[in-house]
Amino acid sequence: VISLDASTSYNVEAAASALGKKESELNIVVMDRPRHEKLISELRAHEVNVVLIGDGDVSAALNAADPKSEIDMLMGIGAAPEGVITATALRGLGAPFEGRLVFKDEGHRERAENMIDGDIERLWDRDQLCASDDAVFIGTGVCPGRTFGVEPLSDDVTQFSPRLSTWRVEVTDSSTISAQPESDSIIRGQRLHLPNPPRRAEVRHGH
Repeated sequence: VISLDASTSYNVEAAASALGKKESELNIVVMDRPRHEKLISELRAHEVNVVLIGDGDVSAALNAADPKSEIDMLMGIGAAPEGVITATALRGLGAPFEGRLVFKDEGHRERAENMIDGDIERLWDRDQLCASDDAVFIGTGVCPGRTFGVEPLSDDVTQFSPRLSTWRVEVTDSSTISAQPESDSIIRGQRLHLPNPPRRAEVRHGH
């Protein structure tokens, strides 16, 4: 339905049609960067709701792939490793993804030419960026989003001779997505946080 080969206007219109929404009802995430000034202007010309973020484009892509999320699409330029990570997760979620390398300078272009066979400016689809069903995406949430983020469970004091230390138990949720379809799960874990851990005992050696 949408493609990087198409214009911003076409993609907005196609997304609105596919989702059965008005363009003004679309929520599209864009990273708040100077390089996106033109994209943001084009989106606002269609009166879509542009959601600007400072970081977290992988999380935004997962939200766009979640039918229960209010986010409809992620657009813009991010780092190449995050693109591969995102493609892995979206393969498991059965969601579309496209990417194309964007070069900041000739050094980046030369590096890509040395690493990639063929056209370095070609369009990569999701399954080209993640070609194996054995790939797994694991992401632990720090802030609330797809997961609940870090959740403190308790606040207590325990004795560590020769002084007291305050400890806190925190719960973290990790989103685990295999590249195989319909293998999305949340793993909950606990960790003990020691702001003031006891010092190691000093050992003196004699000769």
